[in-house]
Amino acid sequence: MAPDPTPAATGGSPDVTETGPAAGNAKQVCADALAASGKGVTTFLAELGKMLKAAGEGDGKAEYEARQKAEAALATWSNAMKEQAAKATDGRLRTVLTEIGNEVGTMRADIDSVNSAKLDQLQQRLDTLCAS
Repeated sequence: MAPDPTPAATGGSPDVTETGPAAGNAKQVCADALAASGKGVTTFLAELGKMLKAAGEGDGKAEYEARQKAEAALATWSNAMKEQAAKATDGRLRTVLTEIGNEVGTMRADIDSVNSAKLDQLQQRLDTLCAS
């Protein structure tokens, strides 16, 4: 006996309101948000690496400077996500960008402050909304 056909098996489409790409000005907002996010992650990780290296070498001044730059990178990243959220005309995109901005805003220049599971979940939602 064959299994019952499901909408997916019969070519039905999923509920676009839940899983489809964002609408409105999403293309530009997504491009800007992804660029800002990439820059934020790269800068944060580079400065965090410098900070840890300096700490290991006992260079307090370099450690402090790297920590300040890492904190600034997080603030810039968080603000950029919130700015893009304010520009988004798609409510789902606005929500996820706001959540990313808020999550990044809670992070500090300390690896223990990074909730990678939460960031991964938010990134997956953003990837779905920004799919072209």
